[in-house]
Amino acid sequence: MKKILSLILTAVMLMSAFVITTGAEEIGFGEYAPNSMYVEESELTQALDANNVDAQGIYYTLDDSTMTAIVGKNTYSDSASAGVPNTATVVIPATVTANGNSYTVTTIGRNAFDGVDSIVAVAFFGDVIGEFAFAGCTSLEYVYTAASEIKGFAFWGCSALVTADIEAADSIGGGAFWNCGNLQNPVIAASVIMEKAFVGCAKADLFVFLGDAPAVAAGAFDSTAKASIADGAAGYEDFPIETVVRTGAIYDVVDVYAIAGEIVDVDINFATAITAGEYSITITTDDGIEVTDFHNTGVIGAISKDGATVTGTVDSDYLSGAFGTIEITVPEAAKAGTYKIYATVNGVEALAGSVTICDHADTKTVTVKAASCDEAGVANTVCTACGEVISTADVEATGHSYKDFVIAPTCTEGGYTRHICECCADSYTDAETEALGHAWDEGEVIVEASTSKEGQIVYTCTTCGTTNKVIVPKIKYGDANEDTKITLTDASLMLQNIAKWNMEGKTFNTVNADVNCDGKITLTDVTKVLQYIAKWDVKLGPTK
Repeated sequence: MKKILSLILTAVMLMSAFVITTGAEEIGFGEYAPNSMYVEESELTQALDANNVDAQGIYYTLDDSTMTAIVGKNTYSDSASAGVPNTATVVIPATVTANGNSYTVTTIGRNAFDGVDSIVAVAFFGDVIGEFAFAGCTSLEYVYTAASEIKGFAFWGCSALVTADIEAADSIGGGAFWNCGNLQNPVIAASVIMEKAFVGCAKADLFVFLGDAPAVAAGAFDSTAKASIADGAAGYEDFPIETVVRTGAIYDVVDVYAIAGEIVDVDINFATAITAGEYSITITTDDGIEVTDFHNTGVIGAISKDGATVTGTVDSDYLSGAFGTIEITVPEAAKAGTYKIYATVNGVEALAGSVTICDHADTKTVTVKAASCDEAGVANTVCTACGEVISTADVEATGHSYKDFVIAPTCTEGGYTRHICECCADSYTDAETEALGHAWDEGEVIVEASTSKEGQIVYTCTTCGTTNKVIVPKIKYGDANEDTKITLTDASLMLQNIAKWNMEGKTFNTVNADVNCDGKITLTDVTKVLQYIAKWDVKLGPTK
């Protein structure tokens, strides 16, 4: 069963704080009691730090032109654009403050908490819940929202979601609660419900509608679902699922867990509107537990207790809110099992809750701290029914699992092997090799050098395709060493070449040295150079 969260305005009127209750949790909430998240009025405003992050670790995008804020970065992303909250129970405030300014929180952006598996309960008081805002939040159990628009796939695949209280939606988008397989008896006030909004909600066999019928697209609900509607509500004549008329105020009694010999309190709440008048409430239970007291919260005045029956007068109309608390005593000899509680209001039986005496028959392993490659983790064995931690154990470090990536050498860069751990991305490098160097071809003459202009030769690396353009100096016949002068040094180099001396490290231009242009360097070429130096009437270079 679920405990209904009041509309914020009603809550402010009725009490200084209202309560969100989710399924049992093993950390920080007691061994046998359900989780509780108390939303104080002061929490409806959050201060942001210099990075626009609130105390819960949630990021906001601020708009100074409209003085509004969006939760998250409002982008389509596979990861949470609002970050991962540092708390399991999330309150999205009505306003945030930054740099002395106040911003109205209007929207939970697209993908804001997409895939965050640590959120258990959430309350939102703004206008819009964006696409995929909480999609795949597999630990989310409770949702309260007064948003006017819940966009497509906002809670798609929230497999642990049990309670959804949708107070004032103009529209619920397509696939908004698709495949929320544990959702039970959601409370809905909406104008439009789109296709597949509640398909795949196997446990939601009864939808509690507040007010007149919404416009519903074909295929919005599973065919087996039923609608609970208020007596006199309009527009349900052709509703796509079977309707059941409520004849009185519906009450919702919270499920709790207990141990033998324990005294536990079970809250009872208005789930729909209740009008002023006289009320008589009878509380009965299965054999094995006992109603021992009833604590009034002030909604009904002049309470008198007569056995298991309480009577009193509702002073004015209320939308919803806490009614009171039933005290249940569990005998020492009580056996493990679930014991139902029934609430009958003015002769009309309302929804029943239960007290479960847990024997921890079914357990699951909950990772408290995941083991990493080089650090041990911690895992709890937890009762799946009541959430008690049965045992705690260390989990051995997994050790690195390296995958090898061989980077081959190139002409200009050396090669190596990088080993990257597939789990934690730790890496190291070894097996380094030197660069290969370019393998140049024989070159392609682009421009022939002449006595009047420079030439160009382009060499291409046969390995990588890199090109190298080489400028060939102008031809100056006789200038064998390319120093722009013709001297005995040039004649000496020519003689060394003819004698096949080792020319390594010496500049020797074979084109310039072939002064008679016969394709050979001979003593004839040397003789012409000596004659030119001696200022004979001789021409160096080709002759007609």
